[in-house]
Amino acid sequence: MRTQEEMLMEESERSRREASLAQDLIAYDLYVTQDFDVEVFVAEARKAQEKVLELMCGTGRVSLPLVEEAGVELTCVDASAAMLARLEEKLR
Repeated sequence: MRTQEEMLMEESERSRREASLAQDLIAYDLYVTQDFDVEVFVAEARKAQEKVLELMCGTGRVSLPLVEEAGVELTCVDASAAMLARLEEKLR
């Protein structure tokens, strides 16, 4: 059985990891800035007459223009819950 001190230490470590991940995602957004392909995706999305699915959307480098410029109804999927959470922050 874990002691209260062990549980507090685990919670502290989990909080530290989450804070570090949040900083990593912000750094990711600053590092990944190329947008040469976004125009192509936006043009194709405008042709869509139904919903659009974006796989491995990350933090929204392509997703945001698809919604804002192409005006599509977009569903985003990513293996990383942290990436999706960062995208949600950007959409607010």
